[in-house]
Amino acid sequence: MSEKEVSYKAQRFAKDSVSYSTPSVKTPKKYSKQNILTYLESPFKNANTLQEISAYIRYNNGVYNRLIKYFANMPTFDCMLYPLEVDSKKSTTGEKLMKSYQETAKYIERINPKYNLGWMLDRLLQDGELYLYKIEDSQSIVYKQMPTDLCRISSVEDNVCKYAIDIRKLNTKTIYDSMPEAIQKLSDKYQTGGIKAEDLIDNTWYELEENAVAFNAISQFLSKGFPPFSYLFDGLMHLDEMKQLHFNSAKANNLKIIHQKVPIDDDGELLIDYELVKEYHESTKRNLPDGIAITTNPLDLQSLTLSRTGAESVNQRNDALESILDDAGVNSEIFNGSKSTNEAIAMGVKVDEMFINNIVSMFENFLNYEIAQNKKTSSWRLKLFNSTYFSRDEYIKRSRENLQYGGSRLEYLAVQGFTPLQGYNVLKGEQALGIDKILIPQQSSHTMTSSDKNGRPSKEDSNNTDSVAKTPENQ
Repeated sequence: MSEKEVSYKAQRFAKDSVSYSTPSVKTPKKYSKQNILTYLESPFKNANTLQEISAYIRYNNGVYNRLIKYFANMPTFDCMLYPLEVDSKKSTTGEKLMKSYQETAKYIERINPKYNLGWMLDRLLQDGELYLYKIEDSQSIVYKQMPTDLCRISSVEDNVCKYAIDIRKLNTKTIYDSMPEAIQKLSDKYQTGGIKAEDLIDNTWYELEENAVAFNAISQFLSKGFPPFSYLFDGLMHLDEMKQLHFNSAKANNLKIIHQKVPIDDDGELLIDYELVKEYHESTKRNLPDGIAITTNPLDLQSLTLSRTGAESVNQRNDALESILDDAGVNSEIFNGSKSTNEAIAMGVKVDEMFINNIVSMFENFLNYEIAQNKKTSSWRLKLFNSTYFSRDEYIKRSRENLQYGGSRLEYLAVQGFTPLQGYNVLKGEQALGIDKILIPQQSSHTMTSSDKNGRPSKEDSNNTDSVAKTPENQ
């Protein structure tokens, strides 16, 4: 197969992945509050259903969507490379080490952590678990998100979860066509009896040995995961109810009704023909603006209201929103807060960073697993920093200060957002272009050349000056 054909397969694979991965978004199901509470009683048993509910609430509730985006967009995914061995006989030095670094940096560039880890974290926070299948060519690497209802975690290798697929469910053409070629062949082999019972787990699950990794936001030692913020579902549904109640209250308070009273005699009989009354009613109705209704009858009407004041319903909704964010452990001041509590916000963000750092550590294990599987890059490892867009300036400042005491320049470039390849090539490129000769710093006390007449006066000169200044002639 030519490289062009492989590349086409990677592109086709990515399109199939998108078309199959979002059925719940295209045709969302409606769930009642009581049904959700029932599913939450057994979250592991109802993991797939809770994932559908999570997708439904996310695309119908701005608070939940924003909460996931807040955590998913928090890490910067800045990283740097370091060699496993430098001083041993097996390690390479000088030019060979440089070439090895470049190969590894190029491989990381193909993985594209800053982009891929971003959407992976987003999906992981929404569903609670994520199953990936890698397809690779000489140009790029594509990670296919596998359907969660087909997969479960089956083992842990080098601190990375591996998963098995329900091979019986691959008989549907829609699912079969969206699978990578290797899994399609696996399905064909199963259909023809080529897979033995001892190769399956519980006579159903087949573990994928290559190009398959999984993540579980709850615990890597559990076979299934569920949305980590599922405990908010009850409050979010209540928030929607309060929002609808507020709208209904406002609508009821603004509704106007025109009463056309039909005249009747002492016996209760209409004094106007019924058809004529009907025409009067329809004629008036046609000329009424929106928000005004009409009723035509012979009865005396009385105005009654059971609705609460608008301010009261708004306060109830704000209390419900505050309760949700408290349950999530997020400071409400971050999301359109009304108080000025900068110190509380800063401390709250640090706690949020601690929550997300656990998942960042899983991603670091994943990237190092990918590097170790490649013979050209296996002598290197990657460090994924815990920096976020809130703490990036702090990381840069600390790294810059450490340079005075022998700190890493690669780390300094990394925390500023450079990928390993970008940082290396920027340094080498500037050297080749002779930037230091072209871009000359402005003269200052730090850049001026020293001489006998420049700089701070010597101690001897200072003493002479002081002695002259104290003579009687100069007083």
